[in-house]
Amino acid sequence: GIAACNIGGVTVHSFAGFGLGIEGAKELAAKARKNKKAFNRWTRTKVLIIDEGEIS
Repeated sequence: GIAACNIGGVTVHSFAGFGLGIEGAKELAAKARKNKKAFNRWTRTKVLIIDEGEIS
């Protein structure tokens, strides 16, 4: 979250409209479709860069 803020970005969960993202894939997709702002972000996105995909 902090790294994203430093470059004017957001976390993947925030961008996608997933919230905490603890649901399964189908539930998360349905949640994102219902979130109008998130849905619009997805439909306008041409490139999505994800850095540090997994942090242990």
